[in-house]
Amino acid sequence: MSIQQTLLYCLVAVLLSRYCCPLFGMFNQLNLPYMLSWILGAVLGDWKTGLICGAMVTTLNMAPVVIGAVHTMSLWDAAVLMIPLVIRSEMDIEVAFALAAPMGVLGNAMVNLQAVILYDGIADNLALRAVRRGDTKGVIRAQAVYRYLLSFVWLFVWYFILVYVGTRAADALVNGMPAWIVSGFAAGGKLLPAVGFGLFLASMGKKQFIPFFIIGAYLALYFGLGYIQIAILAGCAGFIYVLLDKNETSIVEEA
Repeated sequence: MSIQQTLLYCLVAVLLSRYCCPLFGMFNQLNLPYMLSWILGAVLGDWKTGLICGAMVTTLNMAPVVIGAVHTMSLWDAAVLMIPLVIRSEMDIEVAFALAAPMGVLGNAMVNLQAVILYDGIADNLALRAVRRGDTKGVIRAQAVYRYLLSFVWLFVWYFILVYVGTRAADALVNGMPAWIVSGFAAGGKLLPAVGFGLFLASMGKKQFIPFFIIGAYLALYFGLGYIQIAILAGCAGFIYVLLDKNETSIVEEA
């Protein structure tokens, strides 16, 4: 990617991450990458691949935990790196997935560091000084203007480093590794969605759904069924499960 294209890509990524994702997140978990990653793909000329990458990244943790204002994983940062690796570097999607996945944890650390340095260290101190002076406009500027400008610059610089340096480092790493190690990364990339689904099932706290997960894995690995076919079968199985559960509940109530 050229510097100009990288700058445009990072600008769009910041706008989506900083403004559009929180807007969706006000209502539900629609701020996950699969909702907006197609826009990043469109910037690079392939919106379908961007959508696929976002969907794969979302499987890392389909039920992200939020403690106060602190997240445990920034899935959006992983998607920001994975999309150019697949579209521009033409890297195998499973390998790119395995390389980008750790960015979810590193990106989350950057978000927490941003809150400490920019919000607590700069914006809040400016607002506190304005309060002591009785400067109402100064408080508004510190919290409504400076806070967002500092966040925008911080996130833009982080994404630029992540994309511009990260894609080149990933290309050099993959090109310099033996084929068997690259195959291991590809196998790890295929395994990561299973880990994400496992976390999702664990967060639900219903062990009776684990057999459905195992059945789906066997259908994909040993019978070669695609995601769409498995999704259709999963929908039918879920519908049958709900009907049987309702019937069992009604029988218990009648008894």
